[in-house]
Amino acid sequence: MVKIRKNNINFEQPNKPKKKYYSFLTIVLLFCIAILLYSTILNIGKIVSYQGKIKELKKIQAETTDKNHSLKKQLNDLDSRSYEAIARNNLKMSGEDEVLIIIQEPEKQLLKTKKQKKDKKGKDKKDKN
Repeated sequence: MVKIRKNNINFEQPNKPKKKYYSFLTIVLLFCIAILLYSTILNIGKIVSYQGKIKELKKIQAETTDKNHSLKKQLNDLDSRSYEAIARNNLKMSGEDEVLIIIQEPEKQLLKTKKQKKDKKGKDKKDKN
């Protein structure tokens, strides 16, 4: 009969302080990974929104450059008579040896004076209180 010997191999049990230390490091690592994932998700969202804003701003820029080109073209098409007409109509200017007469509409003046009187009455009532 053959006897089989059982080898008594004793595995070393890790110390409790080492085990706690490794557990703590694992928790810290998991916490850091969670923070990393959270910040990555937020940054991806910001990137997407900024890309949308960039597209919108490029569209607006293209529109304004087109408008600028058309305005420059209109400016080049103007001659001296056009400048005089714009100055006379919009800026209330006159040429040499001319007298400028501005006629104001009476209805607008009456409405302005009525509003001013109402404002003064309202201020006087507030001052008395």
